[in-house]
Amino acid sequence: DGLLINLRVQAKSDAHILLSPTPSPEDIDAVYEIVLGAGRNSFSDIRRKRRASTKANVHTRNLLSENELKGFWIRLRTNGLLAVGRDGEDVPFLFWQDTEPLLIKYISFCTWNDVVGKWIYDCNQDEYQADMVQNLGASAQLQQKLLANYNRYILPVIDSDKTMPISIQLLPDLINLDDKKNKMTLHGSFSMQWYDDKLQWEQDENNNISSLIFVNHEIWSPEIVLLNSVGNGASPLGRSKIMLNSQGKVDWKPSTVLEARCYLNLTYWPWDEQVCTIQLGFWREGDSLQIIIEDSKLQLDSLRKASTQWELEELIAGTDKISSQWVQDSDGSESDESLEHAVLTYTFTLRRISRVYIWVFVLPLIASIVMSLSSFWLSPIGPEKLSINCLALLILCLMLIIIQVSLPAPPDHTPYLLKSYSNAIIVVIISMFTSVIVISMSRTTHLGPPPKFICSSINATLVSSLLCLPGTSSMDEENKTEGTSSNFNVSTTSLITVKDINADQYWMLLAIALDRIAFFGTSLLLSLLLIP
Repeated sequence: DGLLINLRVQAKSDAHILLSPTPSPEDIDAVYEIVLGAGRNSFSDIRRKRRASTKANVHTRNLLSENELKGFWIRLRTNGLLAVGRDGEDVPFLFWQDTEPLLIKYISFCTWNDVVGKWIYDCNQDEYQADMVQNLGASAQLQQKLLANYNRYILPVIDSDKTMPISIQLLPDLINLDDKKNKMTLHGSFSMQWYDDKLQWEQDENNNISSLIFVNHEIWSPEIVLLNSVGNGASPLGRSKIMLNSQGKVDWKPSTVLEARCYLNLTYWPWDEQVCTIQLGFWREGDSLQIIIEDSKLQLDSLRKASTQWELEELIAGTDKISSQWVQDSDGSESDESLEHAVLTYTFTLRRISRVYIWVFVLPLIASIVMSLSSFWLSPIGPEKLSINCLALLILCLMLIIIQVSLPAPPDHTPYLLKSYSNAIIVVIISMFTSVIVISMSRTTHLGPPPKFICSSINATLVSSLLCLPGTSSMDEENKTEGTSSNFNVSTTSLITVKDINADQYWMLLAIALDRIAFFGTSLLLSLLLIP
């Protein structure tokens, strides 16, 4: 079925494995060069030629060690699929498929300049283990006995035609969503139980040993792949112990950190609810497993009480079928048809905890709107009308910049809060424009009053009551006060008191009426703009 290489390497970085059809390849010759721990032990890659551009790469920080041997395996299938994995793990962390596979005849190992490496390749360890068995305890000897002819790559069932039940429960501890990266990060663990028909023993015949502890790569365990991962999604489960009892019941609780893609709808940010999905598949034998989903209600209750930015409203678990072409046929050949494979799907409904956002984003918006609307009720002679609108406009522009920095730019929708700030800016600009007109009408000396129908309208009792217009006596007192205390143009103020007071009073009354009408119109416009 191809080439399988098992090796161990001890180096601080830059371990190179060369697979070549010829004994002395040149730089232009086609080879497979695998680099482990490149870039100061930060990433690994596969190259089609020596020192050429990479065909596949993955971040593998601290993959190698300068103080201990690290085990790896390399598998090259006849269909050109080149995969690299850690010893004890079935899922590769680095793989690439060559459309024109090479016939490999030679293998070589080396390290980069000034890097000392130690390599162990194709060693038979049985001779080292034989002398150790006699010094083992009863539990260790039973483990050796059970694993003597055990194949951890084969599903542990007696009847291969039947599916094996496996119970899976997700226990989330912490969930976070990244708005800008559209990524959900889940920290937690899995609780899995299944029966291994090939690992059973009689307690009476084995020193009354009721249970054993294995490392997860010593016996069969499900290899889970995160299908909608941000990265490659391989091996999301952490290393942990496996508990096995004499009846063959296996209990495994590995920790996990899942980073899945979740496209967020920020229309109602920061009062939004997001629905994110995690799809988990099986690298091997997915169709031979009968998945039993356990309830996670107890764990969810404690998670809801956690002080985080997101609150978990609902978690729905289920199985589904998806089409995939990355799974190879049993003979190693590619299939042109998309095959359906069982996947485990977790759907999370998350609600953002928005108490802080009310103080940070909502209160400045309300304050700016109130300031702008209150300017319609200020005296048209004083300097406060334009000043308060300028201050409101400055606050809105600064907050608009802060929101733009805090949020991404969704291509298909605009957050409601962002539109609210934009609409509030429009209202403030209208208020400023109205203030300029009103101030101009009230501070300009007029030769005569407005037209008679306007004067009669604003003098009407009903209009005066609805628009809360002041009387002429109060305007006389206001004109005198403003003329003595304000810093406006003295000549203009003097003209207002010397010229025909009745004409200027009518113009000021008209300006105040326009202010009141603009207040009600702007309030109506604002209510329409702020409706979601």
